[in-house]
Amino acid sequence: MISVLFFIYFMMWSAEAMSTESYLILAFWSILGFLYFRFVFAVDREKRFGKSTIVWISLLFLIFFTSLMWVKNATDDITEQVIKEMSSYYEKKSGITNPNILEDTENYIEALLERGDLTLTRNIFIQMGLDIAALFIMFSIYSIITRREKQAEIESTKATATLCQ
Repeated sequence: MISVLFFIYFMMWSAEAMSTESYLILAFWSILGFLYFRFVFAVDREKRFGKSTIVWISLLFLIFFTSLMWVKNATDDITEQVIKEMSSYYEKKSGITNPNILEDTENYIEALLERGDLTLTRNIFIQMGLDIAALFIMFSIYSIITRREKQAEIESTKATATLCQ
């Protein structure tokens, strides 16, 4: 319950308190936690975890949420940086009456926007990679659950057949 309260406070209400990189690090740590859970779940021969879907669904949600927050904050950072660079450029060029200034300005703005676009594209690919990795781990856990259920059904059928003989 305390973990849920901390999650709600830090992720929902004070989302600006965490830096952009913190969200990316949290997403990677969540992937590692998800991998560890999958490992523990796979080697659990006593089936102590049963069908603990709430754990892997929570980890999946955490990965989706943190990667989304990272992309949002990274986009805000990129936008702020581009605007600052444009403002600085305009301040330097404001007193110049050179006729080529318009062309130089257009080229500069185009280069800034292209750099921002490339950064956003890279960030989206990283987010997609994190989400795909999380889904792959989730489906892997699901296949383990399915395999265990089939094995339990086979054992139950064998036990029933043995009792009937």
